[in-house]
Order: sequence, then structure tokens, then C-alpha cells
Amino acid sequence: MKSIRIVGLAFALALAGCGAFSPEIYTVDKPIPAAVQPAGVYQIEAFINQAITTKGWKADKIRPGELRATQEWDNKAAVVTILYSQQRYSIRLHSSLNLDERNGTINNQYNIRVRALESEIDRRMKPGI
Repeated sequence: MKSIRIVGLAFALALAGCGAFSPEIYTVDKPIPAAVQPAGVYQIEAFINQAITTKGWKADKIRPGELRATQEWDNKAAVVTILYSQQRYSIRLHSSLNLDERNGTINNQYNIRVRALESEIDRRMKPGI
């Protein structure tokens, strides 16, 4: 029985290492820092656009308060919708290509890239940067 557990663990780790592991789709929904809110929605949009460019995404403005950002690598692509106001911003999956999206899960490369984008947005919205 112990050897079956070890083999199972080794198999799971091997799948994770190959990128086959499909965790839950990561979404972002968080407040804009209070110190940034007075800067206004145009400045918040600028911070988000700078982060998008820095992290290698390409964005299109859909309407005020909404961007659609795309990142392509290898034979994969992720498209996210970014909604923003003076109070909050969110990042949600819009569509994907070759990321094994199904039943609320996706290839972990998507989550890694969205977390990096979130981190860059947050960094740019810190006062004094």
C-alpha cells in the first residue's frame, strides 16, 4: 500500500512538472489602494496599461473601465478581461487556446501569468512609485 502511494505521488509530481496539472482558474478582484483612488480612473488605467506592457500582454480598450488583454506563448494564448474603476479592479479569464480549460480548471501557466500581471499592477499602484 505504501508503494502505491509513493508511485501515485511521483506520478502527480511528474504531471505537475510537465504543465499538465490543471488547477482552478485564478481570478482577481481587489480594491484600488486608497492613496491611488484620488488620482482618478484615467491614471488607474495608465497603471494597468503599463503593467500589461511590462508583463508582455497586449491590450485593447473595450469601453471605459474595461480592457481586454492577450498574451501568447509557444502554441498557447490567454485572453483576460480587466475591469477597473476608482474603487476596484478585476482580472477574469475571457478565453484561452491550448490551455486545457475545462470544468473550472486550466493549465497552471495561465495562473502564473495572471498572478505576475496582478503583482505588477499592484506594484505600480503603490504610492511613491
